Amino acid sequence: MTATESTPATSTPVDLAVLYTPGQLDVVNELKLIQAASGLSDAKFAQQHLTVHGTSWMRIKDGTYAADPDQLLVKLETNLRNIRVQRAVASKLTGNDEFHLITTQQAAIDAVTLAKLKPIEDCERLVTFLAETGGGKTRLGRELTVMHDGIFVEGSEPWRKSYFAAVCDIAIAAGVPEADLGTSEHTAQRALLKKLKAHRRVLIIDEGEYFGPRTTNLIKLILNQTSTVVVILAIPELARRWQKMAWAESAQTNRRNVAVIEADLIFPEDVKKFAGKSIVFEVERPGQATELFGQIAKAANEFGRFSFVKRVIKELVTAGEGVATPDDVAAAIRNTKALLRR
Repeated sequence: MTATESTPATSTPVDLAVLYTPGQLDVVNELKLIQAASGLSDAKFAQQHLTVHGTSWMRIKDGTYAADPDQLLVKLETNLRNIRVQRAVASKLTGNDEFHLITTQQAAIDAVTLAKLKPIEDCERLVTFLAETGGGKTRLGRELTVMHDGIFVEGSEPWRKSYFAAVCDIAIAAGVPEADLGTSEHTAQRALLKKLKAHRRVLIIDEGEYFGPRTTNLIKLILNQTSTVVVILAIPELARRWQKMAWAESAQTNRRNVAVIEADLIFPEDVKKFAGKSIVFEVERPGQATELFGQIAKAANEFGRFSFVKRVIKELVTAGEGVATPDDVAAAIRNTKALLRR
């Protein structure tokens, strides 16, 4: 080697696990995989899929971003959710049904994001969403499943008394082979925890009112021993009844809530959002269209919530080919009530 030659400088790869929480690392790693599959450069990938600059994305994934990365990582988590949603437009999970986001559902989505990005030692990763029948619980749950590649499972009657039933249902939904569950609660529990410890997941439990004291303890165990984010969807009154019956156990899980969100009543603007451009009202005076949306909202709040709204809109679109008068709205409301025996 001559006097003018020098050894090329080398840099030690940064350990991203030291810089980021497990949830943040999952976001970065999954976005890296998506980028690799797309064959796009950092600049092009950021331009097409992200809401951060390409240089910022490059530094985040390399671990060289100089400023506090938390806000940037929240944006990236949102970007990842949007990519998943776009990829699942035709998915059977959502039934190709457009998701009309309302304020309380957005609050639940934000709470899940917050919980997912928490440090692994923080057990406050429970999100509870309460809504009446037809209030959008299942639709929100399926949307969260798409957004986070989540585990969706529906609670059922055996859960009230059978710990084994709840463990097995959740484990199978999480991808645990049935052969690994064995025939005892302990064996099934070990198999479930092993699966959930592999990496951070979002567990969405619909029909959460089927919990009993022992299955409530299962949620506490999952939050304590894994980094899983748990979302419980339930009818308010039934959830309160379950918590009253298992008050000591419920107090321990309630402490682990990031948020408890109860759906609001339906407002005329919500109905308008569901109607979109599918209906044109023939009205005689300004503001009458809003009144018609209000009539539908009032009837929906009496029973059925968004399920009722969708039925009324479907009838109006079908009967009048998208054009409706005040009499048509009144008839659609009456017919929907009759079908639901209200």
